[in-house]
Amino acid sequence: MKLKLLFLCLLLSIQPLQAKSNESYLIVSKDMPFSIIAVIDNKEHVTMHIVPDQLILPYKQSTIQVKDTKITQQFKELLETTFHLSVNHIVQLNLKNISEDMNVPYTKEKVSSFSSLCDYFKQVKDHVRIQNVLHYSDYLKSNMKISDYYDLYKVFKKENIKFDYSYLNYIIEENFYLPLDLTFHKKD
Repeated sequence: MKLKLLFLCLLLSIQPLQAKSNESYLIVSKDMPFSIIAVIDNKEHVTMHIVPDQLILPYKQSTIQVKDTKITQQFKELLETTFHLSVNHIVQLNLKNISEDMNVPYTKEKVSSFSSLCDYFKQVKDHVRIQNVLHYSDYLKSNMKISDYYDLYKVFKKENIKFDYSYLNYIIEENFYLPLDLTFHKKD
């Protein structure tokens, strides 16, 4: 009986008791031409907000280090106040290690749009082996807990998940990206 009770307590500590309404993830990489804010609503809908790295804002995503809490907190606060979005988790991808270990070449110029990045990760998915999964810390840094990874896995395991993509409106002026407004617009 004690063993069953201990096992139940362990499960309750890993699995959250209340369903989370919205989870948001800021995905950054020094090798990506944009940042992504992924918002998961009701575990069946994901909205991807795409922010170009060249956008004139007081940050550069290449300076973000997940372990550097001061810069991370400043970046998170900047996004929340600028775009009126909350960010629960920050995920920093190491695309150089992913490219080398999965044998899928990556260049920032080749992956210049969100759709080309999705195509790149479809290729990577075909090369993932169990040893890569076990060494996930070589490929990403995050402030997530094990239960957060499990919740994310459950969301993406569903077949009926719906994705929406939204972009900022901006103009390009001599290699500067100037936002026309600070609201995201769905791409149809």
